[in-house]
Amino acid sequence: MRSVPADLFRTGRVCPTSDSLPTPAIPFPSPSSEALSVGRMNLVTGVSPSWRRNAYCRLPWTKRSGAKLEMLWRLTQGYYRDGGWSPQEIDFITVGLVRTRITEAKDLENAAVQYLSRNKHWDRSEYRLEDRGPSSNSSEEIIFALHRHDEKSRHPGAGRSVELRLGYKSRRVTREIAGQ
Repeated sequence: MRSVPADLFRTGRVCPTSDSLPTPAIPFPSPSSEALSVGRMNLVTGVSPSWRRNAYCRLPWTKRSGAKLEMLWRLTQGYYRDGGWSPQEIDFITVGLVRTRITEAKDLENAAVQYLSRNKHWDRSEYRLEDRGPSSNSSEEIIFALHRHDEKSRHPGAGRSVELRLGYKSRRVTREIAGQ
């Protein structure tokens, strides 16, 4: 599993919420659905809600490269005869992250593979690609092609390895910088 830099995705607008649901502290573009269910007894207090409902919030982000991040949260609230819907505010105890999905921009990776095959005559087994994120001016995606011979050397990345700059508009390699 690869780590993804936190600044690769921008936040969206705050989602609309009903009067009976708390306003999320994190901006969510839109909640999906709300469902009611009966169930579960609190063994500590002996008080159980007569109804439960789940509010779902989905947060989709898309990079200029085309890579996507989607996160889905669920807030569970219980309806108590004496106090109404509880909890009144979203906190990390009652909110559960249901799903996180990250999809890479395959067309940029494919453009890098084709470029290395055509210009360097490298077979796909001779290197691995590392997505380094957007360039400083956010007009290109930086993909580093680390050649397997360089990986074993004293200074990995020097030698045959190259940094490729792929334009977001052209979806092609716009520049090649030698490994350092």
